[in-house]
Amino acid sequence: MWEMGHNNWIRYGWGTDLSLNMQNPVDNLHIDLTNFDNPKTILSPSEAAIDAVHKIVENYPAPYTLMCSGGADSQTMILSWLASGIPFEIMSVRYISDNIFFNEHDLVALSGMAKLHGLTINYQDLDIISFLENELSKINKLTEVGSPQIATHIKFSDFVPNGTILYSGNVLSPQGTALGYYGFGLHRHAINIETETKKIIPFFLLHTPDLAYSFLNNPKIMDPNIFPIQCPPVQKFNGFEKIKEYYDKYFKRVTPVHKLKGAGYPSTRVFDLLFRYPYYTFGKVGKGKRTEFITKKVL
Repeated sequence: MWEMGHNNWIRYGWGTDLSLNMQNPVDNLHIDLTNFDNPKTILSPSEAAIDAVHKIVENYPAPYTLMCSGGADSQTMILSWLASGIPFEIMSVRYISDNIFFNEHDLVALSGMAKLHGLTINYQDLDIISFLENELSKINKLTEVGSPQIATHIKFSDFVPNGTILYSGNVLSPQGTALGYYGFGLHRHAINIETETKKIIPFFLLHTPDLAYSFLNNPKIMDPNIFPIQCPPVQKFNGFEKIKEYYDKYFKRVTPVHKLKGAGYPSTRVFDLLFRYPYYTFGKVGKGKRTEFITKKVL
């Protein structure tokens, strides 16, 4: 099985035995979120987030670099570190190719938040087109991330030479969470590159059971009653909207093989046929495949 989070409280793998390898094509991915003792006191998300920050500082090397886009999850992570009083750095990556700033719209809220709180952002530029064309395949072979967005986030770690890199990740909610084998690719990358002086926390918002479970009672993470520090309103983006538009004109690059690999999936856009569906391994994403969440009652 794979293990992650504080004291390895999250375990996941294929089938009920949480195998590292799929033994049967019908095996589902199981995510076990029960490897912890029931807390004596239920913490609020803000209390749990501050506690998670202190646990990270006790166990992971400084400096602490928060990879942020400006979305709700990124802002929640920033607010958590602000409230903790622990020094941290913010890094944000701009997708720039052919003199086009592809994700400018996705970083507006982060800039506004930084101004509001007097924060400095360390911007790095990534030639996103070159990355997709020349490096995406290698990353997928190493970690099976499937998603080009997650593969890009893996690339971000090259910009940080040492210390601990944090990604916000997802929250648990009564509606479930967007976690699965490909989503955990960032965790598998963290294992691959870990050294004594460089580590990655791929899912800050799931890092401790207290923090993860606290959101089951408070799923609206931007609620000012959860985090008393106000932040600008956020529109949901993934940063790839304009990149997909850029590739729409290259429909002649789509071959019958691309179309075959994309059969049964919802999108027929050039971007997805070139950079997403070819990396979906048979059996790990497909019709009827599900992720089984194993949770326990703590609230």
